[in-house]
Amino acid sequence: YPDTLVLWRTTRLLAEQGGWRMPDDARDLLEPVYDADGLIPVGLADNAQEVDGDTYAKQDAGKFASLRLEGGYRSGPLWDEEARVATRLVDESRTIYLARWQEGQLTAWVDEGHYRWDLSSLRINAKPLQELAPVDDPALQQALADLRDNEKLFDAGSLIVPFVVEEGTWRAIGMTEKGQQVAIEYDTDTGLEIRGAT
Repeated sequence: YPDTLVLWRTTRLLAEQGGWRMPDDARDLLEPVYDADGLIPVGLADNAQEVDGDTYAKQDAGKFASLRLEGGYRSGPLWDEEARVATRLVDESRTIYLARWQEGQLTAWVDEGHYRWDLSSLRINAKPLQELAPVDDPALQQALADLRDNEKLFDAGSLIVPFVVEEGTWRAIGMTEKGQQVAIEYDTDTGLEIRGAT
């Protein structure tokens, strides 16, 4: 949850109240938590400012993408047929494909049946994992290129993450949208974890 100030205020208020009855106490619980002029501890000031900035940015994005009813869909360049207009104010997501690189072979994580790559795919937030880090191993480079050439599902923009097992853990290296390296780990029990993303 990005607004840690709201969490902090909620925790503090609930500790002070000791209990509550809903819906009778709803207003008394919500108003202090979302009070624009309420207490902001020094340690959360930067986060509060970042959340405010994000809120204003979303409001501006909504205004920009709003359809002017008097002009209709053809009154400007925003709504032409080629335009990509955001319909939700959420982080952009993307599909990644999990692969294993083992003994010189690149295989889908689920390596059986007709839909192995679909079964090896995940939908994630695009910010912490934008692309694969440059691959040093020439054999892996070639295997990724061959996969894109031979598998109809993939194109140049498909994000295939080749995991290598290290000390019992499947790992890969990726890049954030800001160009920072992140460690990626995958486990069938705990799922996907991206370490180092900010």
